[in-house]
Amino acid sequence: MKKIIYLATFLFCALTISSCTNDEDEEKIDVLTPTDNAQTEQVL
Repeated sequence: MKKIIYLATFLFCALTISSCTNDEDEEKIDVLTPTDNAQTEQVL
C-alpha cells in the first residue's frame, strides 16, 4: 500500500514540475529604473 502511495506522490510531483514552464516567445518584463516617472492624473 505504501508503494502505491509513494508512486502516486512521485507521479503527481513529476506532473506538477513538468507543467511549470515559461513558453512565452517574447520578453514582456518592464524594467523600471529610478529615473522613471510614474505619470498619474486625477480627473475630477
